[in-house]
Amino acid sequence: MDSFGVPSPQLLQSPSTCGVLALWTSTSHRQQYNRAASCLSQPFKSLVASTLVLIARPANGCRRRRRLHRNVLPCSTSTVSRSHELPRCVVFDLDGCMWHPAMQSLWAGDGSLAVHLAWPDFGGAPFVRQEDGALRDRRGERVALFPGARRALRELASGPWASVAVGIASCSTSPSWAHACLRTFRLDDGRPLSEVFSAVEIRRGSKQSHLRSIVAKIGCKFDEVLFFDNEPGHCAQVAELGATSVLCPLGLSEHIWTGAQRAFPAPGKVIALHLSQ
Repeated sequence: MDSFGVPSPQLLQSPSTCGVLALWTSTSHRQQYNRAASCLSQPFKSLVASTLVLIARPANGCRRRRRLHRNVLPCSTSTVSRSHELPRCVVFDLDGCMWHPAMQSLWAGDGSLAVHLAWPDFGGAPFVRQEDGALRDRRGERVALFPGARRALRELASGPWASVAVGIASCSTSPSWAHACLRTFRLDDGRPLSEVFSAVEIRRGSKQSHLRSIVAKIGCKFDEVLFFDNEPGHCAQVAELGATSVLCPLGLSEHIWTGAQRAFPAPGKVIALHLSQ
């Protein structure tokens, strides 16, 4: 699983979920999704499937939908113009955006909540680094960074991006495991992934509360933030603060990372990138 393409969606805002939902407009788009989803692990595939269920729900309140739709910028990586302006801060979600599967899926192999460390199917920490850079938890479940996340972190660690602050905004229900993964993953130069991030918010709560804490710590403005998340509602929440939000429905791909750089700044907007045909 070296790269993920994002099918070309038409995007709209749904009041029922207060987020941006992708509406597959042709059979070919669904086929592209099915090919990409076939590469995903079962827990992450279930996460994407749950999003498609939401997409199928009719949206109520057409007047509100039209108003919110203006905050969505669907574009391809070949049509957005290159910007020379760098963000002051880049913020990533973790589960389903930077890595897969979600930490919650590691509790037990059947998806149930294991609450006793002695249970044989209990997963999670400690994590062991593999030769290919991925991790294995105590049950052998593989945890891997998306290709776009690896490239983004490589670029953020050196060159012109080295002066850009990097943050995490995650609602993970297993923060200790998320921190363990950050300490165990390695950059190309051997440093722990945790050393890249200067502001880390891994806790329950809204993404707006996460971003407010990060912006206060970094000392930047919301319109200077570039934010990545796989959840449409989270992207919409952060865009309301004035940041540039980028939707990664199948995780952070290299196409989305490079396209987001070209699209920034787009304060108060949700960037929905799709591949050019």
